[in-house]
Amino acid sequence: MLWIEELLNEHPLLSIDLTVGDSISDFFLEQVDMALRYGKPENSSMVSFHIATMSRITCASPTYISRYGEPMHPENLREHNCLLHRKAGRLFNCWEYANHSGTYKVKVGSNRISNDTDIVRRWAVNGKGIAYRSQIDLYSDLSSGQLVQLLPDFESPSVELNLICPSREQVSPAVIAFRELLRRKVSQIVSS
Repeated sequence: MLWIEELLNEHPLLSIDLTVGDSISDFFLEQVDMALRYGKPENSSMVSFHIATMSRITCASPTYISRYGEPMHPENLREHNCLLHRKAGRLFNCWEYANHSGTYKVKVGSNRISNDTDIVRRWAVNGKGIAYRSQIDLYSDLSSGQLVQLLPDFESPSVELNLICPSREQVSPAVIAFRELLRRKVSQIVSS
C-alpha cells in the first residue's frame, strides 16, 4: 500500500508493523492498534472511524470477456464463473443489483472460493472469472485496464469502510494521521 509509504514519509518517527488479511483480528491477543474493515464492528466497545461509503463493482478481465462474453443483465451471471469470497464461514454468493426496472438478487456459482479478497482480485485479473468487490479493491486494476467494469447500468449496495480501534486508548496521533490520509485517498478514488 503506497499510502503507508506516504504516511511514513510525512511522519519519519512513526513505525509500522503491518499484518495483512481478511480475517477479523483479535485485537488484544494479536496486539493490534487498528484495523481497516468493511462494515460496522460487531463489538460496540470498539472505536470506529468512518472512512468512506463506496459502491461494489462487478468486473472481469478483457481475456475473460473475449473468451466467455459479457453479461448484459445480472441474471446472466448464473451462466458465468463468479469468483467468490468466504469470511467467517459465510459464503458471499448472492450478488445484489438494482436499476429502474427493479432489484435483483442473483445466487452465483464458482469453481474458485477464497477467504482472501486479494486472491479473488488476482483470479479476476488472470481471467478466471467475474469478481464483485468494492471500488477501492479494484481501483488500480480498473484504471490500468486489467479489469473492465461489467453491468454499469445496474447499481449494487454500497459498503462502508471503517478504521477500527479496540478502545479509546489506542486512538493516538498516529491513528488520527492514518485516518485522515485514508479519508483523503479513498475520497479521491470514490469521486473519480
